[in-house]
Amino acid sequence: MKRLLLSFITIGVIGGSVLGLSGAFFSDTETSTNNNFTAGSLDLLVSGQNNPTAIVNVSDLKPGDDHIVNKTLRVDFNPAKIFLHLKNLEASQGAQTAPEEIEENGVPKFDIQNYLIYDLVIGGTPIIATEGGTLVSEVESCWIPLGEIAGNQTVPVEQSFHFNETVTNWAQGDTLAFTEEFYAQQLADTSSPQT
Repeated sequence: MKRLLLSFITIGVIGGSVLGLSGAFFSDTETSTNNNFTAGSLDLLVSGQNNPTAIVNVSDLKPGDDHIVNKTLRVDFNPAKIFLHLKNLEASQGAQTAPEEIEENGVPKFDIQNYLIYDLVIGGTPIIATEGGTLVSEVESCWIPLGEIAGNQTVPVEQSFHFNETVTNWAQGDTLAFTEEFYAQQLADTSSPQT
């Protein structure tokens, strides 16, 4: 019996050794180091600047005038959807003249934004056409989609302001100030800009 038990133990040890030897395989380990994430960037430039001052500046507006204002848009470094927002329209009487006072006859009128036709072309594509007769007052406080701009590409923008030729002396010296806000958002963002 002792011999039989010793035989089983011997067979078990030999069998285990054989199994251990037959379980050997080739192997290799590779390690990748210095993995990291860097957030992308999106920087909109208007005429090569961040927050440029008074690109639209017309000082001698007369009935029948057409004023074209050129600028560029560029997005560094990723493509983006671009929107334009004209806001904070502030009309005033400005410096009054005698002909203006006579025509107004004590009833001030200073709303040249309702007599300025606005059109907008970006990269040669009309966004707001002159033929539509869109007034500056009609595009106030709404986001105008300008389309997509590829990253690191400069796109020309042409804005035109056409002062109605039927305007008379009531508009002499009147002023209109406003803010232009351009907004860029990454292409994957499907939301609309908020006013």
